[in-house]
Amino acid sequence: MTVLKALAILEAAVLECKKRNINTLEVRDALNFLESHTQAPWLILQYRNALDRDWTTDVGREGQQQVLRATFPSIRSSVKELLGKQIDALAQRFVVSQDTRVGEENRAPGYGIYKARVSRGVFVERSGR
Repeated sequence: MTVLKALAILEAAVLECKKRNINTLEVRDALNFLESHTQAPWLILQYRNALDRDWTTDVGREGQQQVLRATFPSIRSSVKELLGKQIDALAQRFVVSQDTRVGEENRAPGYGIYKARVSRGVFVERSGR
């Protein structure tokens, strides 16, 4: 799973939480994956607690959606900030070593398939190189 995929799953869950039960294995896996990519672990806990709410009533669905809508942008920002720090650290290592292979050991399989760019603070997934 990639960071972009996990964020897309959580965003879809926020949008669909009033229509269906979003407490699924896919959403839980995305939260588990992003836990190590956020600087504030309480954000993941807050999202998880919202998943456990009673979604069968109108009041429960509305409350769940309010919490998720407030929490998801913070998770996205936290992930973006941590990834930015990691990129800055790699850039500093490159400046010192001038080795173009800096950071290759940290790349996930399929790194070249997806490239991310930040557009108005939102991660956008693009295929290709």
